[in-house]
Amino acid sequence: MLALGLPAHGWFLAAPLHYAGGLIVAFYVLSITWTAPRIGVANAVFFVLLGQIVAAGLIDQFGLFGALKSPLTSARIIGIIFMLIGVFLARRIA
Repeated sequence: MLALGLPAHGWFLAAPLHYAGGLIVAFYVLSITWTAPRIGVANAVFFVLLGQIVAAGLIDQFGLFGALKSPLTSARIIGIIFMLIGVFLARRIA
């Protein structure tokens, strides 16, 4: 910034939308760094896995981000529940 100066006014709104991914990742890294010492690393990982499993089901159900639609059948819902139970038990036993 010292060499080039400050960016022009409104540069943030003119940036391509996919640059928001960097902001999301930065928010994720900072939030995990802040919460892990407070709630424990294992709990932080548990909640990340929980969010990923639920998000995967929703992305498939609604075909978000260009994914092929794959409806949540009762078998898939039971499978997701078993995955969540497995993550929970792995956390409780560890």
